[in-house]
Amino acid sequence: MVSYSCVSQKDFPSGDWTVFIHVHEIRFLRAVDASGTSDPFVEVTALGKVRQTKVFPRTISCIVDEMVYMENEMTGEEISDDSIVVRVMDHNTGSPSVEIGTLVFDTDQTYSSGGFEKKWFVVTDRRGRKGGFINLTMRAAGPGEELPLSVERERFHSDDNKLLKSLTLERPLVSTSDFGVHVVVGWAEMLPAVTLNEPKDIVRAYCTLSLTGYNDIRTQTQIAPAQRIIDPDLGKDVITRKSRRVIWCE
Repeated sequence: MVSYSCVSQKDFPSGDWTVFIHVHEIRFLRAVDASGTSDPFVEVTALGKVRQTKVFPRTISCIVDEMVYMENEMTGEEISDDSIVVRVMDHNTGSPSVEIGTLVFDTDQTYSSGGFEKKWFVVTDRRGRKGGFINLTMRAAGPGEELPLSVERERFHSDDNKLLKSLTLERPLVSTSDFGVHVVVGWAEMLPAVTLNEPKDIVRAYCTLSLTGYNDIRTQTQIAPAQRIIDPDLGKDVITRKSRRVIWCE
């Protein structure tokens, strides 16, 4: 799963929000079925709603050319927490569909950036395996706003090019780069009491780091007793409540 998310620092209005996604094409998908193909469809989740395209049987590359609209009344806080999740799935009859690859976008960031048009993305599953490529147009509109004219043109004048079988397919140009994530876990303090029924006030704590496409990483468990907080400027004459502090430095 690939996530295009970041922390939002902006307040957003409450009201009727709209998310528009045009799924243009999927290409070179990972074969899930024993036949060496898949039965793909695209599922989109946004604004608390779920929509999906039709199923395309026995293929790993196809023109989808379907538009998905989601509309819902949302608060500004809900928009800040909302995500647009695009999943490429393999359809199964009589058993659950299988994830081929997933993309995640922040709804508020899509709105703030103006979205994008006909852009290729690599989709990956939860194990980090590449699932193939998908071509999308995406826009978000806030309360009282209209979708851009380019989206309306796509809505009513979408290309009717279904001749994919006669085309020579090439892998889309998707820029990738190696990256590293360095996280230092320092300390945690003012932790709540968790040993109410034990004679000693002791904290046993660890941290877990979650990164898309990788297994969770867990720190060592540290044990520390609760201590009184002493103001270094006032000395022991002024002692406040207990502090439960754990230091990792990992």
